Amino acid sequence: MTPEQHRIRREQAIADAAMLGDPAALAKHGISQRTLTRYRASARRDPSLAGNVLSKVEAAQSLDWLRTAEKALDDMTQAVQETVARMGRKRRQTPEELHAMCGALKIVSEAVDARSYLMLRLAPPGSIATRAGA
Repeated sequence: MTPEQHRIRREQAIADAAMLGDPAALAKHGISQRTLTRYRASARRDPSLAGNVLSKVEAAQSLDWLRTAEKALDDMTQAVQETVARMGRKRRQTPEELHAMCGALKIVSEAVDARSYLMLRLAPPGSIATRAGA
């Protein structure tokens, strides 16, 4: 393992321990508690290493939030589609129902825009999605 690979492994192990807890990080990386303790000590001595660990933790938290938001958009879009379908089966709609259907269309349109934004955020750097959205 090159020094750079070892450094990346240390960063990821420390970040995983912060997010998942020590037992899960130890199992994931196949390291002992003593090794994790040494990794943490090296991060306390090396501001660059500590900064990289913090960046990894923040990126993972951001990704979790984005995935949660995407699931919420999926659920909301499905609920709106079901409601509009129920309303559309009636022979005649009241002005209030037509207004509600137009409002639902606007909500779905905004959800599609939000989904596009999320997909750009979730795409790996340099991918086609990020180049197209830039």
